[in-house]
Amino acid sequence: MNSKAMLAAALLACVSLAGCSKESGSGTDDLASIYDEGAQTYHVRGVIVQLPSDGPPPTDLRIHHERIPDFVGKDGKVFVNSDGVTGMKSMTMAFPELGDEVSLEGLHPGDKIAFVLKVKWLETPSGVKTPHWLVSAVEPLPDDAQLNFGDTVAPATPPEDTHDGP
Repeated sequence: MNSKAMLAAALLACVSLAGCSKESGSGTDDLASIYDEGAQTYHVRGVIVQLPSDGPPPTDLRIHHERIPDFVGKDGKVFVNSDGVTGMKSMTMAFPELGDEVSLEGLHPGDKIAFVLKVKWLETPSGVKTPHWLVSAVEPLPDDAQLNFGDTVAPATPPEDTHDGP
């Protein structure tokens, strides 16, 4: 390849890479925009286990949350786990992405919170759907708020017998 052709190829590669780069410094705006359309939104309560830090090593916001009974899985249906419990079980999860408006100021591990969780299932290049989580709002709860971290579901109540005769 002659030097002019190599220069043109290098210039084209630079222009192509520049067009794919993020304009914002943190990239949060680009990532948060994936939740604008088609994401499921859940109103959840939990306890802060860990606040995010820059590290080293960096850490995520970790929340022990209550069961999310209407959690929709990657197939677009309410998830049912192997125990027959619908939705997402109560668990401690790391949430690496926080919405731009989320402030954790004044909050500490052990504080009870209500938060809005947005979940979007995105397909990887290999065709596997993976969840992406965004905590888009956080509000403190009173210290005496009662949280339920149990995963049991009350059995369905059988309908009353309204039959009047044999």
